[in-house]
Amino acid sequence: MQKSLDFGTESYYGIEDISVFSFIQEIESQPRNNPIQFFEKPEDISSWLRDQWAGRFADYLKKQRDERLLRNISGQIEKLSNVTETLEKYSDSILKSVNSVDYVKIKNEMEIKNIEDGLKLFYIPALYIIKTVDEFLKNPRGSTKLYEIIKYKSPYATMDTTYEEYAAMYTVGKLKEIGQYSYKAKEDTRKSFEKYVYEEDNEENYCELSRLINRDIDNSQDRLNHLRDNVLDW
Repeated sequence: MQKSLDFGTESYYGIEDISVFSFIQEIESQPRNNPIQFFEKPEDISSWLRDQWAGRFADYLKKQRDERLLRNISGQIEKLSNVTETLEKYSDSILKSVNSVDYVKIKNEMEIKNIEDGLKLFYIPALYIIKTVDEFLKNPRGSTKLYEIIKYKSPYATMDTTYEEYAAMYTVGKLKEIGQYSYKAKEDTRKSFEKYVYEEDNEENYCELSRLINRDIDNSQDRLNHLRDNVLDW
């Protein structure tokens, strides 16, 4: 624990209240969210603030661009889902015309392939991202994931960017990389994914997305086991 300093009753040039030193010491003693920026002249303050505001404005423009991208992606996913549903119905009708035994077996094999693709392309990568962030946030400075997260593309990071904000940047950026496969997810999971990645990357939305992804993976594994047992019975 950091030792508390006694500043006495002395007066300091440019300081009206010496309690400011205690305030600074309290900030420095915090394990996280404690950035302190030093300035040598007033011009340094102006320059630093310009950089901060530029970063915030860039973040605002990014969110605007993401919202447009979300609308475009949502429309494409909707079309893709409709095409997939139509193809499934068409294939289903063809299989039914063969015979009941082959129909059930082939249908099970197709469902197995679909679930495995969903796990491989979307769910497992998403789970890795979530586990990486969860491990990092438990102990940011001592985490083995620190370098992986800090080095990730973060053009909006500033001197006062917190570990939580770094983690959010990493999470959103990595999830966007697998966004093209979000149509493989359950509908409520896909909507939660879009809400967190493209609308509001807060803790509540993150926790909900994490819950749904874990739920879907558990359900997918159970369904796969059931289907594989049925296929082997044939």
